[in-house]
Amino acid sequence: MKVTAAFDYNNVDLKKDQTLHLVLTLTAPKLDWENVRASLALMLTVDTSGSMGGDKIRYAQESLLKMVDHLSPQDYCGLTEFNSESYLRFKPQLMTPENKQELKAMVLKLRANGGTAFADGMLTSLAALRAIDGEMVKRVIMFTDGEANVGPASPDQICALLPEHLGTSSISSFGYGKGANQDLMEQLSTEAKGNYAFIETPDAAPKAFAKELGGLLSVYAHRINLTMQPTFGLEVLETVTDVTMKPADDNGFSISIPELLSEEVRHLVVKCRVKSGDATETPTLKLSSAFTTMSPVQTLQTCESLQVARVEGSEVQTSPTPAIDKLVAVAQLNRKQIEAEAMVKKGNYFEAQACLSSFSGDLQRRGLSDLSGSTSKMAHMFNDASSYNESLGYLK
Repeated sequence: MKVTAAFDYNNVDLKKDQTLHLVLTLTAPKLDWENVRASLALMLTVDTSGSMGGDKIRYAQESLLKMVDHLSPQDYCGLTEFNSESYLRFKPQLMTPENKQELKAMVLKLRANGGTAFADGMLTSLAALRAIDGEMVKRVIMFTDGEANVGPASPDQICALLPEHLGTSSISSFGYGKGANQDLMEQLSTEAKGNYAFIETPDAAPKAFAKELGGLLSVYAHRINLTMQPTFGLEVLETVTDVTMKPADDNGFSISIPELLSEEVRHLVVKCRVKSGDATETPTLKLSSAFTTMSPVQTLQTCESLQVARVEGSEVQTSPTPAIDKLVAVAQLNRKQIEAEAMVKKGNYFEAQACLSSFSGDLQRRGLSDLSGSTSKMAHMFNDASSYNESLGYLK
């Protein structure tokens, strides 16, 4: 895996504080994942409350069966059912032909009845994965069509359980229909470093599950940790990309990424600041990375330093490097969309549209006309409730 870093400004005025952005780019090589890939440990975690009856449970079963079919004898898979309580229906086991048939038979026995003990189902599956030893990709896949109404129920209450119980696993969330708590699904998948999908109709479920499985099968590296240590007047302020940054040793900061897929390129944008100061002191960022590749299984580390020059007069860079600024703009747009959706959830459609329209103008001034046009079109989707609801499939 290749890790590169670049600032959008390389020469800043030594007499002024300067805000700038750091772009970290992770690039995975091509992996022959169809023949050589990481082992998986999956817990299929299914809501079988009363509202999941009919086509919903049938399509869910169809999706789960296809997922099981694609697993190999090197993979573990188990099944948790939750309604008013949670039940470990199938302890995670290697997917030999015999175990596959037993698991598929258990999937077909699922029936809809009762309430929605979402947190209990999640914790049951996480506990089952913690009991498995070995270097593999561990993922809980949550599938629900409703609101959690038994035990911890709010997004904050459920996510508060993660630090103690998540371990080395991640969680993907599939919200089924407009009755599902999409806020919960989205927040959980973000904090648990998995994926989130909005499934509008029952027949869309197989496609969403296929996309999830395809990603899991092609994992090149996981447990990726990036550490930044700024010195000589360089400050790390916040992430623009929707990832979590935490304090690290020696006044540093760390970002953790659960996995990177074969041939995937991922850009992470971090907002920084260079304080005014002497030209003889060069603001420097020490960047180190550690990650585990899946085939072969090995832990690797990299380290590099990145500098910004304090200059004056004609040497001061007056505009950002265009290629880097475009990557920054894409991350900023994603952040603006999240802010606009939060406004919409409070009924503030005008404010949401104004937020995106204003950013569209900013992009135009930066010479990013293509992104500006896309943002302007997105703003119109936040015009009112009808426009927003029609756009949900596009926005998700």
